[in-house]
Amino acid sequence: MPHILSFPTEVLDEIFYNCLPSSEPTAISTFDSTLFIHPSCTSAPLLLCQICRRWRLIAIATPRLWASLNTEFTKHSELVEIWLNRARSHPLSLRLAHPCLPDDVYAGWTPRHLPLLLPKFPQCERLHITDMCFPSGFEPLALPLLESVSFTENSDRRSNAATVMSQLLLNAPKLRQMHWHGPRFSACWPNLSHFSLKTLWFAADSHPIPLLTHVTHLHLDFHPHWQTAINPEIYLLPNVTTLFLGGYDSNLASFRLPALRHLIIGDPSCVCEDHDTGSIVHLLEHSHCTLDIFELSERAHTADFLTLLTHRAVAPSITALVISSYHLNELFERLEQDIPGTLPDVVKHLRPVDRCFHIDWTYLEAATGILASLLCAQFPLLCHLTLDDIF
Repeated sequence: MPHILSFPTEVLDEIFYNCLPSSEPTAISTFDSTLFIHPSCTSAPLLLCQICRRWRLIAIATPRLWASLNTEFTKHSELVEIWLNRARSHPLSLRLAHPCLPDDVYAGWTPRHLPLLLPKFPQCERLHITDMCFPSGFEPLALPLLESVSFTENSDRRSNAATVMSQLLLNAPKLRQMHWHGPRFSACWPNLSHFSLKTLWFAADSHPIPLLTHVTHLHLDFHPHWQTAINPEIYLLPNVTTLFLGGYDSNLASFRLPALRHLIIGDPSCVCEDHDTGSIVHLLEHSHCTLDIFELSERAHTADFLTLLTHRAVAPSITALVISSYHLNELFERLEQDIPGTLPDVVKHLRPVDRCFHIDWTYLEAATGILASLLCAQFPLLCHLTLDDIF
């Protein structure tokens, strides 16, 4: 076996790239799993520069190792400048965010690295901006490479960021994915395929939902204020196949998603005392859609979403289910309550353990095989079960 120091440069390039920090894999689907790298001497790429001279030269000469940068906790502008210089002309992924500041300080605060970062915006492929101010008189730049943007502005910390971002994104012809958590805006990007909206207020003339005809992946995170601000108009989005749901669902009744096949409920803000899944059922029934995949996060409220899972608009058609062991336990308990004697004694001993189930679809006579049979009876088309457990 050859010594690693003798590996060709091309092989080390690939190894180094795979050493970069990455998002933790989860069973539940995520809308955007982009991880922006925070500079640290304990992780790649800076760690690779400390091993030996050859590795340092190779790492410095590999622009893609430096193409992602999170500046939120980066104190030294010199480091940011070095990082960006090493990325050369490679498309960039940048995250800009403010530190925890008092409101009176925040009002006039801009990141110390902004003069270095703004000229790099046209080079960005992904851009993530959270609670920051742009300098007055800033002229919007063209963003020819931008494909994904995330913008978040705290509702009680108004700045010029939303206005500037709206102007910037008008010059982003390749934009396909957007997460917008901020005030009202009127601009629309008709080529979006992924759209995420989290906002306090909603009005038909301030959000482009009716025009998102190309969107296939939709993430809605409602706020309670929507309950009084929602427009009674019906919003038909004909191409949405995947819906990520967070927050309060009381306004879903306004949407029609006839192509919906994949429903993900994974936001902990779904948990509230008066939560009701009636709007989700209303959406499914009036959209005349057929769900294939249902994903339920371990953080979701058990009783409400198990009612949804076993509803006639969901259970008969799903072929794939992602659920936690905890929720699976509760489902089996509900089956036992509805029809006493449903669970044989051998299964009842498994249920209270509250542990990961290994469902054996082959040996149906075994305890776990009986669980599989119960699931098949409840979900006749189910063929894929994945457990989402947080430890």
